[in-house]
Amino acid sequence: MSRRKSVRIILALVVCLLAGWGLPVTAAAAAVGQVVDTDRGPVRGVVTEKIRSFQGIPYAAAPVGARRWASPAEPASWTEPLDASRASAACPQPGVAGDEDCLKLNVFTPAEPSGAKRPVLVWFHGGGFVVGSGALYDPARMVERGDVVVVTVNYRLGVLGFLAHRSLEGSGDFGLEDQQAALRWVKRNAAAFGGDPDLVTAFGESAGATGLCGQLVSPGAAGLFRRAILQSGPCAVPFRAREEAESEGARVADAAGCAGEDPAGCLRGRSVAELLAASGGQVWQPVVGTPVLPVQPADALRSGDFHQVDLLVGGNRDEARFLVGPRYDGAGKPVTAEQYPELIRQGYGANADKVLARYPLGDYPTPSLALAAVNTDYQDAMPRISVCPTLWTAQLAARHATVRAYEFSDRTAPPRKEIPGFPGGAQHTAELQYLFRYAEAGAELTAPQRALGDAMIGYWTSFARTGVPASPGAPVWPRFGASSDVLAFSGGIGLVDLAAEHQCGFWSSLGVPGS
Repeated sequence: MSRRKSVRIILALVVCLLAGWGLPVTAAAAAVGQVVDTDRGPVRGVVTEKIRSFQGIPYAAAPVGARRWASPAEPASWTEPLDASRASAACPQPGVAGDEDCLKLNVFTPAEPSGAKRPVLVWFHGGGFVVGSGALYDPARMVERGDVVVVTVNYRLGVLGFLAHRSLEGSGDFGLEDQQAALRWVKRNAAAFGGDPDLVTAFGESAGATGLCGQLVSPGAAGLFRRAILQSGPCAVPFRAREEAESEGARVADAAGCAGEDPAGCLRGRSVAELLAASGGQVWQPVVGTPVLPVQPADALRSGDFHQVDLLVGGNRDEARFLVGPRYDGAGKPVTAEQYPELIRQGYGANADKVLARYPLGDYPTPSLALAAVNTDYQDAMPRISVCPTLWTAQLAARHATVRAYEFSDRTAPPRKEIPGFPGGAQHTAELQYLFRYAEAGAELTAPQRALGDAMIGYWTSFARTGVPASPGAPVWPRFGASSDVLAFSGGIGLVDLAAEHQCGFWSSLGVPGS
């Protein structure tokens, strides 16, 4: 199996797992009526006993018609209060009825006023730059417990957000530009919602964190956030180079029947459904070599030429079980002892024999869990959700900025879907239900899990407030300087040596990308 075909299968799994998400935000015992004036016009939100929410607020003009594949523009002003009582449609994506007029955000604040401006956390969702929506994450617990303002954001995805084509001026990173436009909106409007525009923390998971890797080095993001939290989105691995991205873009245009004299006009004339079909199986990621993202994030972290904001960087102990379980055991085809070495050879090429010697089948309960352990520690495939590149990201950034590192390691976390014979463990996305009411969460958290989530929320929000993550009754979180300075979130919170746990020295010895 070719590497490209393997990557497309993985992408298809991600789409199947993440598509079709519902909207988790509820308004029980809510009253509609509170109005806040933004810089474009008034918005009327929803007030509950503890939370105010204002949803579906446009932060940029609809990217339709001639504005499709263009930098985000200011939205039109309005005079009558905008109904902000419910979230807007998601951006176009496979399996979801989205809307191109999707550049909107949601603001959540405590119901009680405060004498001081509150820290603001701006959330960028994951989903492989293909699926997802800000409305899938209800931050009410974080808002209430942390006494903070939380903003969740939609940004353009897939072919509409990250297509690079020579006929489309400035193309490749419009999704990143959307994120910057949302952050600019927050700077202008935070105070109206009781937030401090000078105390903004950008945070995201998976693709959302990967996008923030880009924002750390993007000239256009300078000054837009003071701190950042990167959850399961390492910056150390190479991003797509422009030449590769434009070659992929040409294939998409050809598949859409737009390889003629005016490919830009042709592409803008195609329906969303036609564009999604033409780009099916394409792996999307920000593009390096554009004015938005001029350099590789890893190179900028290495040299210190990045926005040196305070950082929290981390991932999950069993990241790759998120992909391996559904692909094999969940499909009724668990990895066999005979398949395991072949799959390792497909994924690791010339290093396969060394990998097989380092990860022998006898060390794991099943071949599927053995494969997941290897992929969790390191894999050079999208989505890049491995642990060692996350450690290497912390090591690079810590040379120049203040970094804290963590690992979510609660293997009792409710899985998204029970798979017989395959424990989900602390897989990719497992921590989200500890921070948010999350649309794709598993069962309700137990009392100990909820207490762990409360501790995590304490760390996250105190970091946003002061730059020092702390939580009442929980251990001190040390500044990162070595692989053992990593706080592990499990039944008991304590330090872990990430390099030892995930054999990162072995992977570095192979000279793999990012090491």
